[in-house]
This record gives sequence, C-alpha cells and structure tokens, in this order.
Amino acid sequence: MKSIKRILVLLITISFINCNDSDNSPSYPLNYENIAGLYGIESLKADVQTTISVSGIPVTASANAVGDTFQVDMIINADRTYSINGEYRIITTTRIPGTSPLTEEEIVVVDEDGTYVINENSINFTDPNAEFLTGVLNVTVFNEDSFTLAQELEESDSSTNTSVSADLAVGFIRK
Repeated sequence: MKSIKRILVLLITISFINCNDSDNSPSYPLNYENIAGLYGIESLKADVQTTISVSGIPVTASANAVGDTFQVDMIINADRTYSINGEYRIITTTRIPGTSPLTEEEIVVVDEDGTYVINENSINFTDPNAEFLTGVLNVTVFNEDSFTLAQELEESDSSTNTSVSADLAVGFIRK
C-alpha cells in the first residue's frame, strides 16, 4: 500500500512539474509566419510632453492624441515586407500652462511600404519615407487575432533648451 501511495505522489508531482514547464512558452509565438496577414487599426493613442527652458524656467506643454474612424489596411508578409494604406481621424488636445486647452481634428492619410525585422519582443520597421510606423516598436500584445505596438521616444536639443518625450500605442486587429 505504501508503494502505491509513493507512486501516486510521484505521478502527481511529475504532472505539476510538466504543467509548470508548459506555461513558460508563449501560446502563439511572435514570428514571421504567425504575424503575416491583413490587419486593420483598432486603436491609436499618443502622449507627448515638450519642455522648453524660458529664461531658465522650464515650461512643459502636453499633447494627447487619439485616433478613430480607421479606414486603414496593413498587410504584413512572411517575406519581411509590409504595406499600410488608408486614412483615419486623429483628435489632438494640447495643453500649455496659462492657456485653455486647444483641440484639433485632422484626417491623416497613410501610404507606406517597407521591410520589417522581428527581434524577440519588438519589430523594427524600415521605410525611408515612413511617418506612421518607423523604427523599433515593442510588441506588448500578440495573439492569433491582434497585436499592439508601443514606442517610447525621448529627444533633447541643447541649442533650443528643448526636450520632448513621446509614448505611442497602436492596436491592430486581424481582418
């Protein structure tokens, strides 16, 4: 009877160990074959902080942008090429200390073709004429139906005493 209990405990222990090992691997790995397909934009958000030194006093302005009315198709090919075409509306609210917030709407037209490289949890988009997707973007969500890209940028210009930080997040959904 003791040996049956030991065997049972051993089997249960092995089961738990095997379950724990399988949880560490991604259920849908980010690779060229899995990301290939036709996507639409589901969401777009950008936050920008600009600080300029005026007579030695830092003044920070912020801009928050949200996209909607997406009519954009993104084709990602397994051969490491992509194209993104269409248009969307972006609503930007700018806040400067001492003034009322300014809200502007703009229709943005996107027409880009280029190449991309997947690096573990990021994608590097290359198109010399790109204004929408460019550089290294982190993949924060990736599954069979959607993925989200995020990018954080920081730049400073000592000649104008200006620094800019920006956070961008774009969500794509498979069509």
